[in-house]
Amino acid sequence: MIFRAVRQNFLLKLISLAAAIVLYFYVQTQRNPQVSTILQAKLILRPELANIDAIPASSSIKVQVTGPHLLVDNLKDGDVVAIAAVNGALPNNGDSRNVRLRYDVPSLRADALSQVRIDGPTTERVTFFSLAHRLLPVQLPHFNAQASIVYRDPAIDPAQVTVSGHSELVHRVAHVVVTGLPTQTGEINTTCGIIAMDDDGDIVDGITLVPPQVHINTLALPVSPVHIATVSADIINLPVPPFRLTSITVSPLQVKVSVKPGVTLASDVISTTPIALQGVTSSYTSTVSLEIPKGVTVTDLHGQRINSVHVHVDIVQSSIPAATGSHTPVKTKPSSSSTSPEGSAKPQPSLPGNVSNHDASPVP
Repeated sequence: MIFRAVRQNFLLKLISLAAAIVLYFYVQTQRNPQVSTILQAKLILRPELANIDAIPASSSIKVQVTGPHLLVDNLKDGDVVAIAAVNGALPNNGDSRNVRLRYDVPSLRADALSQVRIDGPTTERVTFFSLAHRLLPVQLPHFNAQASIVYRDPAIDPAQVTVSGHSELVHRVAHVVVTGLPTQTGEINTTCGIIAMDDDGDIVDGITLVPPQVHINTLALPVSPVHIATVSADIINLPVPPFRLTSITVSPLQVKVSVKPGVTLASDVISTTPIALQGVTSSYTSTVSLEIPKGVTVTDLHGQRINSVHVHVDIVQSSIPAATGSHTPVKTKPSSSSTSPEGSAKPQPSLPGNVSNHDASPVP
């Protein structure tokens, strides 16, 4: 009876079974198709060497990762590690050698990793170097220009972090800055990431920060929108002939300015305190305070609050002495150096090149 039921329409039953199997695999393929992507692998040494690390000769190791899209699409640069086998004598600083590579994805479980194929170079020439370490304070930007908020009384834990890596890269680091702060106003009590930056404000890659995150407790307050202002060197007198002023360089030349409600600036210029050049006979560089009007806050372009700038003055001796008491004619333009009782900054004349000139007695 059972055998007869099985044989009845047997061919149709066999076709239905085959169609079901094909449909099953088709649905699985559509739900989780195979994809490929190119990622940058992170080089690590095995065994680990105390105070020794290495960089690949090609500057980066690119690998092709293929597997189910649910796994591959969640991977990013650095998730794949290229494990370099260090055999033989221990390397010294500056040594180069070829090493064999194998690949791993530490973030994936063994069953998930078995579904992924990683194609990349099997050998790589690497250069070994001694690790350098520096302890640097963590800085919180005073302003968030995009959100128009200012951070008050920040508490950072830990206040210092260790920067480790190639000595050249480590010594490029000028600031360790908090990143990823929430943009809402009010009390902020959270954990944020940190990045290393050089003097030009560029991120320094290839170094390690320990710990990689810090805890922040601060108060975020709304402020008026931030705008860019130019710094003007306030020259109150010129060198005595035959010496003459050829140029002045201000660093930073541009700053971010934020004003309190009810306060306005007459121009987008912030002046320095007066600089006297009478009696000066050679070029020099100095740090000069800014004349910041009341109700105005000044930061550099990275959001760090400042109240002074670096000024470099170029002075040369003329080959043909000028008449005593003569000065090179200059044109003037408005600059901002003080605030009126109504809350607006009074314009002051300035020389071209962000240099202002006043008739005043010499300053010793």
